[in-house]
Amino acid sequence: MSAEGHVFKSDFALRNQAIGKIEGEAEAVLTVLAGRGLSVSDEVRRRILACEDQDVLTGWLLRVAAVQSAEELLG
Repeated sequence: MSAEGHVFKSDFALRNQAIGKIEGEAEAVLTVLAGRGLSVSDEVRRRILACEDQDVLTGWLLRVAAVQSAEELLG
C-alpha cells in the first residue's frame, strides 16, 4: 500500500504542516539576508526565527530584497 498522493487532513498533520511552512519562511528570510551579504545580529536572528505570524513572515520575505540592513527589515 502506498501513501503517494495521500492528503493528510488530521489536525495534527495540518498543524505540523503549518509549523513547517512558518519555519521555512523564517529560514528563507535569513537565507536572503545572508545572500545579500547583510549582517544579522543574534537578536535579529532570534526574532525572525521566533516569529509565528505567517503574514509578518510573508511581508518580511517580500521586503527582504529591498532593505539596507536586517534591522531595517524588522523596523
